[in-house]
Amino acid sequence: MQTILLVLLGGALLFPRLGDTYLWLDEAETALLGKNILTYGYPRMYDGRNLMNYYPPLHNEDYVEVVLPWLPYYVSAVSFYFLGVDTFAARFPFAVCGLIVIGLFPVIVRQLTDDRWTQIVAPWVLVLNVPLLLYFRQCRYYGLVIVFTLLIIWSYLHLANGHKWALWSLTAAAIGLFHSHYVVCAGTLMGLGMHWVMVYFYRISWVQIAIMGALFALFTVPWVLYAQFWTHGYVWFSLRKVFIFIGTLCARLSENFAAPILISLMGLWLFDRTRRFWRYLCMASGLCCAGTALNIPLFPYLTAICAVLALIKGWMDVRHCSLQTGVHLIWMLPAGIILTLSFFSPSNEIRYLVGAAPLVLIALVMAFSRLRQSFPKLAVTCLALMMCSNLLNASPALALRALSFSALDFGAFMTDSEWSNQVGLKKLLPPEDSWFHRMAVIDEKIVQLGVVRSYPAGYLYELTHRYDGPTEGIVEYLTRHGHPDDTILTDYGSIPLIFYTGMRLLPERLIYEPEINVQPDWIIMHRGDFLQVTESFQRVLDTKYERIELPYPDLLWDNRPELAYHHFSVPSDQPPQVIYRRLQPGAHL
Repeated sequence: MQTILLVLLGGALLFPRLGDTYLWLDEAETALLGKNILTYGYPRMYDGRNLMNYYPPLHNEDYVEVVLPWLPYYVSAVSFYFLGVDTFAARFPFAVCGLIVIGLFPVIVRQLTDDRWTQIVAPWVLVLNVPLLLYFRQCRYYGLVIVFTLLIIWSYLHLANGHKWALWSLTAAAIGLFHSHYVVCAGTLMGLGMHWVMVYFYRISWVQIAIMGALFALFTVPWVLYAQFWTHGYVWFSLRKVFIFIGTLCARLSENFAAPILISLMGLWLFDRTRRFWRYLCMASGLCCAGTALNIPLFPYLTAICAVLALIKGWMDVRHCSLQTGVHLIWMLPAGIILTLSFFSPSNEIRYLVGAAPLVLIALVMAFSRLRQSFPKLAVTCLALMMCSNLLNASPALALRALSFSALDFGAFMTDSEWSNQVGLKKLLPPEDSWFHRMAVIDEKIVQLGVVRSYPAGYLYELTHRYDGPTEGIVEYLTRHGHPDDTILTDYGSIPLIFYTGMRLLPERLIYEPEINVQPDWIIMHRGDFLQVTESFQRVLDTKYERIELPYPDLLWDNRPELAYHHFSVPSDQPPQVIYRRLQPGAHL
């Protein structure tokens, strides 16, 4: 009965206005390649009119996309085939993934823990978790990654309990995860491997693991040899990068799906004096995660140190623990994903960790369940605060805003005070431009995070009101006032325009390297420093183009799913979007 209610609530939270907000860049990439599959049978990045530009390029010499997995594109293509090519159809199958996760999650919770309170509360925490709902409503790999991660856990635990059929579902889920996201799949299997070696080595035979490995290789290695995605310049390695990524990913995982300050509070309340290591490590980890979220220098390294210490201590505890259960997957899988991303991923975005988010929520509810035993009112209050507001996330920024000085003031004191000059501290600091820029970034982040809001209230507003973003405004204006054969030059966001208008998009390099015989019919620029406009290009805009202000906000990424960039309503404090229309006839490419 609980699962039915959860699925019904999930449907009510996932599908309303699913096609209202236009696709942003990453979504449009998935949708456009899915659309091209209907024409060519494979994800082709050049459709005879437009080439999807990336640097380094994502395609091979035949314009076949080979850097990213294909499964999300084919999922979009199937949806377009049956529902038509539009925004709703692009997002629909991934929202369905959200429903599958909501229905499967209670089963996973019951497999991982016998705690009745956690079994009841954790599924409701997941279905009401706004960050996850936003990811499920994206035309992107996120929903697939979460579904396959949970199916891997479900199958793995069944296999450990003697159900031999689970070997086939485990293998199929692993293959599906690989073709949804390579690096996340590697990290998930790494975490699963750690758990098998340390916990379930005697419950799942090495023969079964070998069979799974052989079948997995059969359906993945040929693709790897064909794609050779590592040759496109997206993977790089340095020890400094690994530590920064570990710290940043840990901080972002807690910032989006729990709260950094909550980790410290749990350390205070959950661990007694006999477990001083975990008590002090949790307190330090929470503070370090908060510092990383606020962009304070050195804190990513401190967070990484806390994470590595926790992993070492966790492995030691498991080796000497008589209770060998699947519950250790809750921390081993995220650890495997974070370590793998830190070594092999070119970016440390929170979106790569969405597969681990359900496990984080289980761990969080289990901690609250334990806290209930000693402080029931406090546990319920903190859980309600975490669900209904961002107060626990905003607390560190609010505390810093209450100080009588800013980060810039602190930076000035460290460089100009007599005390710092006497002890020679100024010589140890970075150059003044870099140092004060860091302080300004901290102040900006403190202002951004130090605002208390209710994400559930914002999400309900989004479900019940129109969202007219800049992409929609640009597309509508071009459709009304342009011609299908017009050419467009933009500094960012060309792929959504290709998907919605079909007009010819010129290479972005022409902003820096203008050609006399190329005069686009339309030029679309965004504010900020994503691309700097040269003086010569600005003269072209001022003399040969009509400046048009649209009644839509100028948002570089329109509406990304990450909480830091997501707009539940149309921002009213942003300047208007500006586009330019050519005044005099010019040559076309």
